[in-house]
Amino acid sequence: YLEDPVSFTQTQNVMIQAVTEQKMHITDSLYDVLLPSFTQEQANEIQKLLGITHILVYPLVVRQEMIGVMIIAIEKNDEIKSAYQRDLLDRLPGVIGIALDNALLYQNIQMANDRLKELDHMKDEFVSLASHELRTPMTAIKSYLWMLLERQMIQDPKGKEYLEHTYEATDRLINLVNDMLNVSRIESGRMVINLAPIDIQKLTSDVIAEVNPAAEKVGVIIENPPAASTLPQVQADANKIKEVMINLIGNSIKFTPKGGKIIISSVAENGMISVKVQDTGKGILPEDRPKLFQKFGMIEGNYNAKPVTQGTGLGLYICKSIVEQHGGKIDVYSEGKDKGTTLTFTLKPVVSQS
Repeated sequence: YLEDPVSFTQTQNVMIQAVTEQKMHITDSLYDVLLPSFTQEQANEIQKLLGITHILVYPLVVRQEMIGVMIIAIEKNDEIKSAYQRDLLDRLPGVIGIALDNALLYQNIQMANDRLKELDHMKDEFVSLASHELRTPMTAIKSYLWMLLERQMIQDPKGKEYLEHTYEATDRLINLVNDMLNVSRIESGRMVINLAPIDIQKLTSDVIAEVNPAAEKVGVIIENPPAASTLPQVQADANKIKEVMINLIGNSIKFTPKGGKIIISSVAENGMISVKVQDTGKGILPEDRPKLFQKFGMIEGNYNAKPVTQGTGLGLYICKSIVEQHGGKIDVYSEGKDKGTTLTFTLKPVVSQS
């Protein structure tokens, strides 16, 4: 009930004395605590109404830092005569001081956490905006480069080689921008999944037709054996699952040496449709498996079969997020280095209405 703070110049106030001297003070006058906010008469009236006989004022010191005072008002004189009660009172300020300190620390942590969330949101907004702004001009550059290369408008072999390198670098940059956009959407909860019944076998064929030129260019064979039986349709977003498959097959192409093979198959098991991408590439060590689906998860040395540009470590993280938003799971299996890798993801089949 002290509306105004007590100044340290009020040396007659017992609270100021306890803080300055850093020791407990005892007084039998409530006025010693309430001055100068209350008059002597007002303090005496309050003390009489409450039946207070003694006031104990303890400084609250935590980690050698003064954080306040604690006031204990005693109603009966004999309550402080017991050694046990006195010991309890002496210990109480320390316990309360630690509790207050923890509460203040928690409050500071919460404030810092809120600020970090705000900064993280601002970062996501910036990444999303920057990615959108980058993607448009990069797509235009890629299109013009493609026209120059396809129409053979550059006759000088060296010039054509330079253009091809520029085209590949532009393509990698566009993929990076797309990955950044996807991560931003995933972490901000803005990724939209439009579910519809799709034929996973037809989608697989379409994806293979799209990635096969890249595989042939590096001497890797892609096989897609027919399923043992007709599979039910899956409930999925065709564009998102296509992105997952392109990413997984692209990884296999990257890590499979010339003359290697990638087998893509689908099977119904455990009430789900499993899609498997199995390669004869460099494989993965057991200790590296947990890193694969983490954001920016990079495998040291990465067993690259070809001299390609280092990735961002976002692709499999995005795949995992997309598959999980579909209610499925993604996993990796490898017997070890040079033993190949199998990446598997599951999707829910369409439940027929009868």
